[in-house]
Amino acid sequence: MTALVQAVDKWSHRKARGISSLVIETIGKKHARERCKRRCPRFAPVLWALTWESIILPMSFLRFLMLLALVVWVGGIVFLAFVEAPTAFSPGLLPTRHLAGSIVGRSLSVLHAMGIISGFVFLIASMIYCRMSAGNARPLALRHLLIVLMLALTMISQFAISPRMHALRAQAVVIDTLPLDSPVRAEFDRLHVWSENFESAVLLLGLIAVFRTAQELH
Repeated sequence: MTALVQAVDKWSHRKARGISSLVIETIGKKHARERCKRRCPRFAPVLWALTWESIILPMSFLRFLMLLALVVWVGGIVFLAFVEAPTAFSPGLLPTRHLAGSIVGRSLSVLHAMGIISGFVFLIASMIYCRMSAGNARPLALRHLLIVLMLALTMISQFAISPRMHALRAQAVVIDTLPLDSPVRAEFDRLHVWSENFESAVLLLGLIAVFRTAQELH
């Protein structure tokens, strides 16, 4: 019986401390709002928002980083594939297809760099988020595995395929002027197909990662 009374007493003290903390926090917010009004009545709402309402919590900031990384990466691929590349290769827009290819190739290199940075930002933010929310970084979570695959494909394209294509373009001067049976043009076309397949795979994996992340971040 004595143990039961002590347990109830401890529980009561904890509840009292919790209620006291809540009251103190509420009173503190009230005083902070009043100080803002007294010191600068004109900008009181802005000051109050900066001091209390719009403080970014760590979890919210991590979710922001994760979503931003996916938006930058996947959005960049969509823009390059469906806006820039078709526009650059539009008939009559640029003097030669070689020039269009050079522009798109340079943009692709920048996109790869953005994607690699975004991928690592996503992985770090997501694992910290999992650690804080579930107590485990979950490195083998589906969204993490998808991002790792995207990073692997992007790095292969950036450091293996693209440099070889640039070298062949420089060697041929103008790829379109080479005969179809030219070994240089055949190799370039083969690498170009691989590059397109890699970018398509990264886009598909990215869309799945966006969907999976949207499911889990609630």
